[in-house]
Amino acid sequence: MVTVASTDLLERARELGPLIEANRSKGDELRRLPDEIADAFVRRNFYRLLLPQDFGGEGAEPLTYAKVAEELAYHDGSAGWNFMIGSATMMLAGFMPTDVAREMLAGPDACIAGGLAPGGRATPADGGVRVTGRWAWGSGMHQATWVIANCIVMDGDKPRMEETGGLPMIRQVVVPKSDVTVLDTWHVGGMRGTGSTEYTIDDVFVPDERTFRAFQSKRYHDAPIFRVLASFFGVAVATVALGIARAALDGLIDLAAGKASLYTRSKIKEHSGLQYDVAKSQAILESARDYHYAGIAGMWETILRGDEVTMEQRARIRRGTVHAAEASANVVDVCYRAAGGSALSTQNVFERSLRDSHALLGHIVVQRTMMEDAGRVVLGMSPLGPVF
Repeated sequence: MVTVASTDLLERARELGPLIEANRSKGDELRRLPDEIADAFVRRNFYRLLLPQDFGGEGAEPLTYAKVAEELAYHDGSAGWNFMIGSATMMLAGFMPTDVAREMLAGPDACIAGGLAPGGRATPADGGVRVTGRWAWGSGMHQATWVIANCIVMDGDKPRMEETGGLPMIRQVVVPKSDVTVLDTWHVGGMRGTGSTEYTIDDVFVPDERTFRAFQSKRYHDAPIFRVLASFFGVAVATVALGIARAALDGLIDLAAGKASLYTRSKIKEHSGLQYDVAKSQAILESARDYHYAGIAGMWETILRGDEVTMEQRARIRRGTVHAAEASANVVDVCYRAAGGSALSTQNVFERSLRDSHALLGHIVVQRTMMEDAGRVVLGMSPLGPVF
């Protein structure tokens, strides 16, 4: 399989650094990704980074994708998040008939947004379902061309039940952005520029070929990327956290080069406490990153061999994901405290990193329950999560 060199893709991401930083405040004001950055993603075909080349994608490997997400988040967590969501959701194309998915994603501006909590109802209709509901966490909704929505399948007024497990039947649907009403509900502190607002769909018909059960339905295309685990969304979230933390640490190093203590009059870089904080933070961040990326690489090697990813590998990926996110937030906390009064200034990286890293920890894929499930596997028990 031919892919674009990872160095080329990373260079494309680094080139965007000045543009992203110049528009950070604008993203906060708009509470979404500024058009300048969204357009730059389109010009670089970033939303289709993971898609195989016969879809018009770059055919990037997951580890390259993760490094691109980290690099973009280094310049702004919200920009990195929008890239991460907009490109990772493209993997859902593998669960739709290939000709349908290719037509949907034919242009570099193609982008899928939406939330995966079951906020709607899908009522069976001839050839598909009719969908109504309200969903939250629609990251990237403003620049999306397609929207995904998670629905409970209904039998009249009651949920249709799965044949096994006794749970309501859940299905994902994909609708054109034009069929969606975007609400103005994203008023937050951290990750403000992600545009992760709420949206509604009102009695829209969705044909069967655009409905599926993510990561559990039939895969129509044989590209390895479509066999990646559902946990890859957590992997992607953690890479954004790593970028945010690396920016905070570099910000502290730069600050220490010129800032003097009002108490001792010496440069703060000469203080043993700050020296320890910098070195310890580097060790924490580098080890968390290496462990996280090793898990991604191991999963991908297994998939390329055509083997099934083992439960032990799945547990490693989950704990690597949560650890990377938590370690990143810890590093940001240390940098914020070590920066002293300078941390309060919006001209410095610290206050933005603090609110973004802790906002990110609220996402379900990096919460304690994910680490607990990984622990259950290590202890010889089954995970509680339905998709592990």
